[in-house]
Amino acid sequence: FRPFNFGSSDPVRRSHAIQYIAHPDWPWDRLRQEKPDQYESRVTPEPQANDWCRLKVVFGEKRVQAFVNDSEQPSLDVPRLSDTEAGSVGLWFNGIAEFKNFRVTNLQ
Repeated sequence: FRPFNFGSSDPVRRSHAIQYIAHPDWPWDRLRQEKPDQYESRVTPEPQANDWCRLKVVFGEKRVQAFVNDSEQPSLDVPRLSDTEAGSVGLWFNGIAEFKNFRVTNLQ
């Protein structure tokens, strides 16, 4: 999430409100350069920048989807950047971030 982009009047910044990356091969700057606008999206429904919001991320075999605030439609629906079948999930942030009720669940 980039909450400072949620309500921006700049449509480009708004379209960069949520992003999927896969370190070490696909950091955000490489994706933006080589695959512009493919791994970033606007968040819908759009929360207020200072509000808590729910995020559900589904890592499928070939796709990654991110659902915000119990929406039935994903805000982000992109091809997976890694074919790793097991490993870690990471949350990266730059600055201050708060999380609560964080859990990872195996759906299989």
